[in-house]
Amino acid sequence: MAVRPKETSVLVVYNSMLHGLLFYDREKDARALLQEMQLEGPAPDIVTYNTFLRWYARKDQLKSLAEVLQMLEPTGLKGDVYTFSIVLSALMKVRDDAPQIMLSLMERHGVQPNTATMTSIIDQQVRAHTQTGFRSALDLLSRMERGDIKGAEPNEVTYTAMLTAIHRSTRLERNVIEEYRDIIWKRMQDRGIKPVRSTYNTIIKSCFDNPDSESVQWAMKYYRDMVRRGLFMANDTWYILLQGLLRRKEYALANELVNDMREQEFVPSAALAELIRRVRNGN
Repeated sequence: MAVRPKETSVLVVYNSMLHGLLFYDREKDARALLQEMQLEGPAPDIVTYNTFLRWYARKDQLKSLAEVLQMLEPTGLKGDVYTFSIVLSALMKVRDDAPQIMLSLMERHGVQPNTATMTSIIDQQVRAHTQTGFRSALDLLSRMERGDIKGAEPNEVTYTAMLTAIHRSTRLERNVIEEYRDIIWKRMQDRGIKPVRSTYNTIIKSCFDNPDSESVQWAMKYYRDMVRRGLFMANDTWYILLQGLLRRKEYALANELVNDMREQEFVPSAALAELIRRVRNGN
């Protein structure tokens, strides 16, 4: 007798089918499949509904998006970070009070906002790399900073998520990136949150992820800020810096860092020593 696949495995297949149908704008077929799932199984999960929410949000079909949210409530399923982020992104285009609507929706779903969930939602917003996304993220951050969202004060991870997204963005103008970066950096300092080595590592790596030539200068600015603050730089920081500079063929800057390393009498790991050899050889 053949073993039947677990319902969760079957559900993954159904959700993939829904994604494919909507990707090719076959909404009618996707809705028919959803109805079949509701009546005969496998029962839709939050991923199922998020798939429709995302599609309607991208199409700016807010009425249909609202219908899916209403469809979701009687199921007993709770929205997740992705659900609320989709709703926020869609509403930010038409409603100034979109963040408050999203928070009210979370309350209706019995989801208590905390630092982790709000940071995740902010991260989803800034990953869109749009003015609207950054605006909504800043709005949520301001609410967290003011204490409007109980139990959801911003922490180092919150600010780091925003900074990394800002530096990775290839859609925003340079002056906009610099403006957002300065705002977030100042807010972090105003709250007494001091970036540690892991913070700098993450942000520097995000700078190198951006192909814009200006991003190399940002990476070096963060490096020099670490030096100014007297932060200890371990193998991981040096490796991220040298690897990023080598990929950009910035040999002069890479040699400058190697000289700094030697002045500090830093003993590199084997992997870092290999990078140093490549820097010296110019490859």
